[in-house]
Amino acid sequence: MQTWQTSRQFPGAVTYVSSSGGLPGLRLGNQTLYLVSPITDDRRQIGLIILSSPIDPRGQLHTLLVTLVLASLGTLAIALLGGYWLAARAMSPVHTITRTARSISETGLHRRLNLGTQDELGELADTFDAMLDRLQAAFDRQRQFTADASHELRTPLTIVSLEADQVLSRRRSVEEYERALAVIKSENKFMSHLVNDLLTLARMDAGQTQMKFEPLDLSDLALDVIDRLYSLASQAGVELHVGDFPAVSVRGDLQYLTQLITNLVENAIKYAGGRGHHVRVETGQRTIAGQPFGWLQVEDDGPGIPAEHLPYLFDRFYRVDQARARRPDDLPESDQEKELGGSGLGLSISQWIARAHGGQVVVYSEVGRGSTFELQLPQAYPAKV
Repeated sequence: MQTWQTSRQFPGAVTYVSSSGGLPGLRLGNQTLYLVSPITDDRRQIGLIILSSPIDPRGQLHTLLVTLVLASLGTLAIALLGGYWLAARAMSPVHTITRTARSISETGLHRRLNLGTQDELGELADTFDAMLDRLQAAFDRQRQFTADASHELRTPLTIVSLEADQVLSRRRSVEEYERALAVIKSENKFMSHLVNDLLTLARMDAGQTQMKFEPLDLSDLALDVIDRLYSLASQAGVELHVGDFPAVSVRGDLQYLTQLITNLVENAIKYAGGRGHHVRVETGQRTIAGQPFGWLQVEDDGPGIPAEHLPYLFDRFYRVDQARARRPDDLPESDQEKELGGSGLGLSISQWIARAHGGQVVVYSEVGRGSTFELQLPQAYPAKV
C-alpha cells in the first residue's frame, strides 16, 4: 500500500511520499523518499518520473533513538545527582546556622559561625555573628552592672550592720550613739543616691526617659549650678572660678542638662579637693565638623587622670583611683567626704544625657596638671522675627 502526495497546481514540485511497499517493479523497505516529476507533451501529461531513496538505508534510526533515550536518561540522572549535591552544599551553611542558633543560650553567647564565605549566606552568617557580639556585650554589661551594683550596696549595708551591732552589744555613751547614728544616716544617704542613679540608668536603658526640649541658655544653667555648689566647694577647700559666659543658645531638657552640669562640677570638686585649689567653669561656642556647637568646660587643677584610664571614664562604676573605693571597714571620716564621694555612675549618666541631646562629653587630662571635662551640644539659634 503506497501513500502518494501530488500537486496539481504546481506540476513538477518535489513531493515526499512514505511507502511501506514500494512502486511496481521496485522493492522498497522502511520509509522511502520519492521525487515525482510529470512528463508533458504539448501541455498534456503523458507520464511521471519517479526517483526514490530510502530514508534510513542502514537502519540507524532505531539505534539513534535508543542512544538518545539512554543519553537523556543519563543526563537526567547526572542532573539530579548534581542538583542534589549542589543543594546539599548550598544548604549546609543554613544547617550550620540553625544548629548554632539552637545551641546558643545566655551562657553560650561566645559561639560564632565564622563561615568565611563571600556569598549571600556568608554575609548572613557575618550579620548573625555581629548580632551575637552585640548580645554578648549587652549581657556582659548587664552582669557587670548587677555585680557592681550589688557590691556598692553591700558595702554601706555592711557598715550599717556593723555599727548597729557595735552599739547594741552593750550600753554606750550618748556621744557613741550619736556617732553610730551619724554613720548610719551617712550610709543611708549614699545608698539613696546610688539607688536613684540606678533607677535613672534603668529608665534610660529601657527608653522610658521623656525629655522636654526647649530653648535654653547654657551659660545661665552653668551659673545656677555654680551658685548651688559654691558652699560645697568651700567645704572642700576649692575655689570656684567663673570664666567667660557668653549667651549660648541650645535646645534641651532643663532638668537633665542641670543634672549633667552638676555632675561635672561635683566631679571636679571631688578630685580637686585636698590635691588642688581651684575649679574653673566657662562656656563658649565653636564650629565642629561644619556645625555650630555650644560648649561648657569644667577645669580643675587636681592630680589628673592617667591616659590608660581615659577610655573607661564613662563606664558604669568605673573609678580611676581604686584606692578610693569603699570597703566595709572604711568608715567615713566626715560628712564632707561622704558628700564628695560618688557611686561611679555620675559620668555615665552625664554622657547618656549629652548623647540624648545630640552632643557628647569629652575629657582632656594630664597627670600632675589636672583635668578638663567639656560638654558639647548643638547650638540652637532663636527664630527670626
